[in-house]
Amino acid sequence: MFLYRDATRLGFMHWLRPSLAADFGQIAHHEYDTHQNQQLVDMLGSVESDKIVIVSFGLKSAIETMLKSTRFRDCAVIASSPDQLVEDRKRGKLEMLKDANLTPDPALDAVITDSKRDDHDLLDYVERGFHIKWL
Repeated sequence: MFLYRDATRLGFMHWLRPSLAADFGQIAHHEYDTHQNQQLVDMLGSVESDKIVIVSFGLKSAIETMLKSTRFRDCAVIASSPDQLVEDRKRGKLEMLKDANLTPDPALDAVITDSKRDDHDLLDYVERGFHIKWL
C-alpha cells in the first residue's frame, strides 16, 4: 500500500484538476515561505547551491517550481515524474541518484533526512547520514 499511496493521490488530483501544476506554480512561493525548514536552510547557508542535490519521491516539476525564487533554485533536483512515482519508490533514492550520475561519495558526502523509512538506502550508504526529527 505504501508504494502506491502518493502515486494514487497525485493521479487522482491530476484527474480532478488537470490545471493543478499551473495552479501550484502560482502559489509555490507562498508554500515555500510557509513550509520551509528554516533550521535546514540556515544549516546549508555556507554550502554552495551547486554542491547540493535534492532527491525526492515527490514530483520534480513541483519541487523545481517551489525552489524557483529561493537560493536553492540551482540545486540539482532528482525527483519523480508522474509516471515514475511508484517505480522510483520501489527502487529507492540511491538508485535514482545513480541513474542521474550523482552517486554520493560515501566518505565525502552527507545525507540529511527526516525519514529513515524513505531514505534508509542513502543513510546506510554514506558515512555521514543524519536522521533529524524536526520540531
